[in-house]
Amino acid sequence: MKITHCFDANTRITKSTKEETGFLLAHKTGGYVWLPSTPISRYQGWFFALGESAGSRLYRVIENIELQETGEIRELKNNFWSIQRKRANLVETFMLTDYTNALIYEVSAPSVIQLVLDIKDSYDNTEEGRLYEVETHGTSALVSFRHQYNNTPPLFLAIRANGKLHAINQWHARYYSLDQRRGSFPYNRYVFSAVRVKGSAIVCAVSDNKNTALKEADRAFGSLKEIKLQKKNEIKKFFHAPPRGEKEVVIASMNAKKSLQGLLVHSNEGKATGLYAGYPWFFQFWPRDEALSLKALSLCGGHGAANEIAGRLLRRISSEGIIVEEADAAGWAFIRAFELLQKSAKDYKKARRALAELLRQTLEQLLKYHTLQGLAEHGEKETWMDSLPRRRAGIEVQALRLRLYRIAARISSSWKQRRAFAKLEKELREKVRKLFWTGKTLADGFDQESRSADYAIRPNIFLAAYSYPHLLTKKEWSACFDHILPKLWLPWGGIASVEKANPAFHARHTGENPESYHQGDSWFYLNSLAAIVLFRLNRKKYKTHINSIVRASTHDILFHGIIGHHSELSSAEACTAEGALAQAWSSALYLELISLIENRYL
Repeated sequence: MKITHCFDANTRITKSTKEETGFLLAHKTGGYVWLPSTPISRYQGWFFALGESAGSRLYRVIENIELQETGEIRELKNNFWSIQRKRANLVETFMLTDYTNALIYEVSAPSVIQLVLDIKDSYDNTEEGRLYEVETHGTSALVSFRHQYNNTPPLFLAIRANGKLHAINQWHARYYSLDQRRGSFPYNRYVFSAVRVKGSAIVCAVSDNKNTALKEADRAFGSLKEIKLQKKNEIKKFFHAPPRGEKEVVIASMNAKKSLQGLLVHSNEGKATGLYAGYPWFFQFWPRDEALSLKALSLCGGHGAANEIAGRLLRRISSEGIIVEEADAAGWAFIRAFELLQKSAKDYKKARRALAELLRQTLEQLLKYHTLQGLAEHGEKETWMDSLPRRRAGIEVQALRLRLYRIAARISSSWKQRRAFAKLEKELREKVRKLFWTGKTLADGFDQESRSADYAIRPNIFLAAYSYPHLLTKKEWSACFDHILPKLWLPWGGIASVEKANPAFHARHTGENPESYHQGDSWFYLNSLAAIVLFRLNRKKYKTHINSIVRASTHDILFHGIIGHHSELSSAEACTAEGALAQAWSSALYLELISLIENRYL
């Protein structure tokens, strides 16, 4: 199959691939349509957020759109405002409306089109009790759905077409090969073929209110030309000045920017409510992921949204100084809020005072509840490596605490507070250097009670260097990376999540079984973050590593997994698209890296 990304005549790239690929489009209010070439997962299809459910629940509506006797897909084309699938004699076009739950599907020539449904909560795999009622009225149809046994609300799917719709009302079995490969049970499910039409245009709208669904389907169907023009103009405005540089990197950056914005969820009034961790199954607002992504979100035109999310994250800090059970989330949130503050001209002094006071309160809470003998402490599975029982003082958590002391020493209004925080920073830095630094590497963690360090080499050292580069001198950082890079480096352009010689290392991704997650798998966000650290330290010395990371991530965005989106992670043994195939912090750190290299924003 050919993969084409085309923004305009000068910004276009095409490549053939033998891999299974698909496309994903996103609603601004939460929800997506993901369609591979053939059905491979129960997370594929069209999903939407109902009312205030964004951030916690999505509902699947359409499982697949099927054409009869049209041949295999030969080309998948990303126009940025729409997706096209080219077959032997016709072209399919897919679009989503922005602030309403409507899907637009067109074919270049009249064809027999069949809608296959599977209305359910995204995580609900029960099969009994699903009741569909299909009513057809010429070129219109209404599908009513209710579930006898669970709390899925009654839902209504309104359909408009330019041909006569016929009810099918047939159940048939579906086997999902990707789910089986990932060990994501169940792999089989019965889906419902609802209607068939011979035509070239279908609009579907869904709601928990029948009249709302019918009105939106009629509105969108009657405004197809206007919707297309609006979406074309919006994408031109979004990329008003496409960056220059190597073509693949430029187009991958544009896709990453659009993907990140696609994971940004808005209210119906247009206000940003949160940033999903990733599609298709991580449609939640995870504080750590959101915070790490805010710098890139701000860089690519979402400064207001980034500020809104940063404010929400800071308001979620508990009386113990953390956000939920993520030991590092509050630290990242403060770092990003401080960075955003530097770009704010409006009410700067007021915002600075408010941030300083909240940081003072949070540090007092952290010192009281999450500090032991001077070290920042956390639970065994409260860091981003949440599949591992790490030592209770992780290296990156120490670095985050040090960075917070440093920020507090800078922005506190009282000289006594500034001096006190500077003293805390100095004391903790000396303690970490004494307990973690060997002269060649930094321990991954330390346990105060047993007085033992974990010297397994992990890429958390890069997180420490990114958030608090003052921990070591440049010469020491260089010696550290020269020691650990060969042990973590993967020839295709990635960094393993544990040294390759470690007995726990897994070369291949283990799917829903978490064995490989932090014991081999290469995380794309961390690859880009490591490249940022290496670039800042010595761009010439580490040029080969930086370029390899850029190349691997660029190809993942353009040609692997879901085209135009950056995967969550890869197997260590080869560059593969694994985990969630559209992950926010993967795109965010890639954008930050490219911005740094090209000096576009930084």
